[in-house]
Amino acid sequence: MSIAIQTKFISPTNTKGSRISAKAEGGRSVIIPSDNAMSPEQNHLAAARAFIKKYDYGAGQQFTLVNGGSADKGYVFIPVFKWTNYYKGR
Repeated sequence: MSIAIQTKFISPTNTKGSRISAKAEGGRSVIIPSDNAMSPEQNHLAAARAFIKKYDYGAGQQFTLVNGGSADKGYVFIPVFKWTNYYKGR
């Protein structure tokens, strides 16, 4: 089972700084503040990781986030899970 996580830059307002949202099919989403010390891609990657952590996607398995390309004001990330002995035996 795999998902595509779409991230998007949210411009600052009078009361909030710039933020990055990450969402996937099904309406789940997370919003994190943008970190000026990181590059734009690093900020979007951090949002995708926050999404996975918040919804416990993958049940603690090791994974790599692959950048599937850029989207309007953001990126699309796909988590690729590493094979473990647990899965090899099934």
